[in-house]
Amino acid sequence: MAVPTSPSFKRTGTATVIDALMRVQMESEVPVISAVLTPQAFHEHVVHRRFFAEHAATKGVEAAEACLQTLATLATIRGHAA
Repeated sequence: MAVPTSPSFKRTGTATVIDALMRVQMESEVPVISAVLTPQAFHEHVVHRRFFAEHAATKGVEAAEACLQTLATLATIRGHAA
């Protein structure tokens, strides 16, 4: 594997997770879907637990839809039916 040369690698001296995911995709020609949820102001009470549970479910659906669309697009590009 080649030494990373992305701007973030040069800036931090270490490859980021995103850099690594992009390299894996480019080298393997297999799409990688990644989703990270990082609540900024979570407090351990009912209102926040409910809100962030719903938010995580919504983001999960969005990630799944993105994955399906990516697979359909890739199939079209490669000339296969999705």
